[in-house]
Amino acid sequence: MMEKKGPIHKDQALKHSQDFKLLMEQGIRHVQKFSGERWTDYNLHDPGVTILEQFCYGLTDLGYKTAFPIEDLLTEKSKGEINWDKNAFFSPSLVFSSHPITVLDFRKLLIDTFPEIQNCWLGQASAAGMEEGVNGVYEIEILPALSFQKDLKKRPELALSFQDRLYEYLKNNRNLCEDFEPPRLLSPKPIFIKASVEILPESDPDKIMAELIFALEVFLYHPVAYSNLEELRNSGLRIEDIFSGPKLTRGFILDTQLKERSKVLNIEQFQGLISKISGVKKCHDLALDTDGKEKNIILPEGYYASINTDPNDPASVYFKISIVVNQNRQRLNSSRVADLLLELWSKNFRVYQEDLFKDTFWKTSITGRYRNPENYVSIQHHFPKIYGLGKEGLSQHEAPDRHAKVRQLKGYLMLMEKHLANYLAQLSKVPEFFDYDIQKEGQTYFSQDFETHVGKDEIEIKESLMPGFDKTGVNPQTGESRITWLQRKNRVLDHLLARFGEGVQDLPFQLSLKMNISGTQEEMLALQLLQKSRFLRIVPELNYATHRARFNVLDHVKTRSTLEVLLSTLLGISLKNGSLLPDFLPKKVTLEDQNASESFLKSQISYTELKEKYRPLYKSERNFPRLENPEKPQFSFGKIGIKDLFARTLNPDCYWISKKLTFKGSIEVLFQKSATNWVGVWEGRNEKEAVQTIANAIQYFREMNHRSEGIYFVDHITLRSLLDNSEFGFVMMDQYGEPTFRSPWYNSYSKRKEQLELFYSAAKDKKAYRLSGKQLSIHDGQGRLLGAYHADGQVDIDTVFDITSSFATMMSGDRELSGFLSLKDVEDLRFMGTLHNDKVVGQRSMVFVQKREDGTEIKENFFDLNASLLLPDWPARFQENHFKYFVEKEVRERIPAHVKVGIYWLNLREFEAFENTYSKWRGESSSDSEKVKTKEAFRLYSFLSKLKGGENA
Repeated sequence: MMEKKGPIHKDQALKHSQDFKLLMEQGIRHVQKFSGERWTDYNLHDPGVTILEQFCYGLTDLGYKTAFPIEDLLTEKSKGEINWDKNAFFSPSLVFSSHPITVLDFRKLLIDTFPEIQNCWLGQASAAGMEEGVNGVYEIEILPALSFQKDLKKRPELALSFQDRLYEYLKNNRNLCEDFEPPRLLSPKPIFIKASVEILPESDPDKIMAELIFALEVFLYHPVAYSNLEELRNSGLRIEDIFSGPKLTRGFILDTQLKERSKVLNIEQFQGLISKISGVKKCHDLALDTDGKEKNIILPEGYYASINTDPNDPASVYFKISIVVNQNRQRLNSSRVADLLLELWSKNFRVYQEDLFKDTFWKTSITGRYRNPENYVSIQHHFPKIYGLGKEGLSQHEAPDRHAKVRQLKGYLMLMEKHLANYLAQLSKVPEFFDYDIQKEGQTYFSQDFETHVGKDEIEIKESLMPGFDKTGVNPQTGESRITWLQRKNRVLDHLLARFGEGVQDLPFQLSLKMNISGTQEEMLALQLLQKSRFLRIVPELNYATHRARFNVLDHVKTRSTLEVLLSTLLGISLKNGSLLPDFLPKKVTLEDQNASESFLKSQISYTELKEKYRPLYKSERNFPRLENPEKPQFSFGKIGIKDLFARTLNPDCYWISKKLTFKGSIEVLFQKSATNWVGVWEGRNEKEAVQTIANAIQYFREMNHRSEGIYFVDHITLRSLLDNSEFGFVMMDQYGEPTFRSPWYNSYSKRKEQLELFYSAAKDKKAYRLSGKQLSIHDGQGRLLGAYHADGQVDIDTVFDITSSFATMMSGDRELSGFLSLKDVEDLRFMGTLHNDKVVGQRSMVFVQKREDGTEIKENFFDLNASLLLPDWPARFQENHFKYFVEKEVRERIPAHVKVGIYWLNLREFEAFENTYSKWRGESSSDSEKVKTKEAFRLYSFLSKLKGGENA
């Protein structure tokens, strides 16, 4: 059947650029406006009008080519297809998908990734309540796939290796501040089921038996059905909804497919399953035990229900379930039943080819046609023959002045035709224009040479011009300077990033230029462009793994979180494997950032005298090109604070050169350490050496700033091993964060939970309180201690009871009353403020604690979806308040709403202590002793806890 073509509209309106008549009218109007009375003949025979006519015709060619479909303009000549990577086009699976966030997301990913998993269920390891404890830790129960169940029967050792492999996968794919307990593989619990199933006479017994076994297996084993892209699009779902959630390899899993596991099975469920099968007339004598008395099956913890489908085993469903027609039991063909059962599984739980919904499908479904838009045909071919511009040219018998005039006209026309040809060159280079790969310096303006090939009088001299910039920083082909290219290319990459709702702000890079970390605007723009290019290269992974604790695409850098990679890109800093401490200082040296003495240390002269003898750098002397390996300055600044050392040494205004030779016959360089503090740092033979020395010093401290600029991100949940083999307790904290009632220690989490409920109940009864000296305690009805409060001064039991009982009611009362009391606490804070008598006031809380074997205590709220971001405070940019505000703002906007990140700017001494502890905890020290690592983990916990409490902040 032929494709039906659309109609040709006679009066279809043209775009202005394609409307020859409109262009001619506007051209004549402009000519009349500018020529005045000197040109009165505007008829077609006029040479000027003829030239205008040809150029208007040429402009329509540009108009029509500009209107080509964008996919045609993006199609490259070399391959005849669109280069998706070059144009930052990403398939829906890369744009709309995201790393698992919800429990359902993780279930989908695990079911799709591991063929051994039939289904799985995730739950909080500890019940999330109003108490402050360890949150974000998940337990996983795995129901093995049917094929894996058979393998486990033959080789039980496969279970351990599978669990180890799965646990490692979970650790690599966890989210920020979340973790997993080792996954638990559910064990089979064979169940007894017996029934007599009466079917219609015309029904196929083998088919009924296959459908019956299939229904039981689906009910008990919770298989998950996949959908393909076409099915979901036909159902009306939007692309962004289809691709939301994790990237899968075997199709799409709808949320409705992920049902909760039934731990209690009843006889009515089995009755309903069997009765719904087409062809079943009635189900008799259904029983879940040999005596037929049990109505329910309660599955033990860690087990799943399984049925025996071995056709050779007398205990299997083949023998226990009878298929009956007119009270006659039917003989079954077990091989045929197995084939029909396999067909049912294949039909209802199929998987799909990856390319039906992944990247290749979209790249091949959207194509263009290469139109060769840069092809330019000179308008000189279209002039009347009398002009002598055509292929025939002029006769040899024409006078020399006639030939000269033709050449003159050719040159005049080619001057304007060059613009037309360059326009088409620009149009043909759309893919290069948007290319975010800047490894080779390119261009944003494009041009092309052309040959007229008309007549014998060819005047154009073609010149081979290589793309790129010459020694003066200019592209000889287009006149585009390197700094113009950097500015325009930055704007192009801004557009590409904006497609994904991202952007690299100017502030960090402008600060680099302002503080002379970047020597020139060109250098700053180049760094900014590089960061944007890196951003676009990893934007699919960044977009996908926003909340993931481990970023998978890194070059020669140890494992980092997505947040660290994102922040380093936005701030223009590199992720470093080594220390951020200055390597020119001994590791044990700590410097206080303090002002030097108020005097001119060098000469004890006034500022006026100083200006007479010394001068600042001239403008021509302030060009400091980047050096790869600047030498360490061979002079001393004397006593100077670390912050001044990193910031003032970059400032050319802080270096002055003596105007005359000293009495030693040398030129001297002074360095300004503060507003009134100068020190002589160098003496040499001439000013040229002095300027070179200053340039080297500035370059060296630029490099030192680059090396010290960095971030450390500590996910508190990674220190959770500190809680191994601990005892459990709880402590009540007052509004000032001070402990009040402490519980005894318990040997299990469940025991603590049980005793906490008893504490809440007893705290509401004044009779449960006992005072002994300065210790107030709460006991249950049997006199057992539930909590003790050691007061510093006199104890007012009535006041303590009022506060404690209201808190207990808020934590364990009915939902309405608890909500009211919680809101009252918040309203009191809002009304009274959070500062009273130099103390920070907050909400009262119940904090879970654990005691380790060595007697040290760990507060569980440290692991409650918390993380710490640590930065050095001495690099020049990091000293600026607006830079700090920018960093903190970006962090708050990028982290998940439920995660709390403490941001700390540490001085040199604090950072040295932190790095030392952190490296030992990460196993980067020479000691591999588990005891040492545990000790360092506790030291890191203590250090971060103090930061959180404000002691080191």
